[in-house]
Amino acid sequence: FGQPNPLNFFETGFEPFAMFGLRASWTPFDWGNRRRDAQVFDLQMKNVEAQRLAFEQKLEANTVKEFWDLNVKYREQLKQDESIVALQQDIVRRADAQVKEGVMTATDYLTQLNLLTQARLNQKSHELQLAQAREMLVAKLGN
Repeated sequence: FGQPNPLNFFETGFEPFAMFGLRASWTPFDWGNRRRDAQVFDLQMKNVEAQRLAFEQKLEANTVKEFWDLNVKYREQLKQDESIVALQQDIVRRADAQVKEGVMTATDYLTQLNLLTQARLNQKSHELQLAQAREMLVAKLGN
C-alpha cells in the first residue's frame, strides 16, 4: 500500500517529502476590540480592588468584634474573680477568728487560706489571658 507524493501526483513510489509554511496575519481594522479589551481589563481591575477592600473591611470588623467580645468576656470574668476573692477573704477572716476561739481547727483554716490563694491565682491568670488576647489582636491588626 502506498500513498502518492502529495506534491507530485505523477510519482508513484515512496519518496520523502516535507512542507514548510509561514503564516502572517494582519487586521487593519479591529472594530474596537482593543478598546473593549482595555475596558474589560479596567473593569476586572476595579472588581479585584473592590473585593480586596471588602475583604479588608470584613477582616477589620471581625477583629474589632472579636476584641470587644474578648474584652467583655474577660472583664466579666475579672469582676467575678474580684467578688470571689473578696468573699474568700471574708471567709478567711472569719476562719481566723474561729481558730482563735478554738471552734475551727488549723487544718480547716489552711484549707480556706488555700482557697483564697487559688482564687487570687485564678484572678491573675485571667488578667494574663486578657493581656494575651489583646496582644494577639494587636498582632492580627498589624499595629
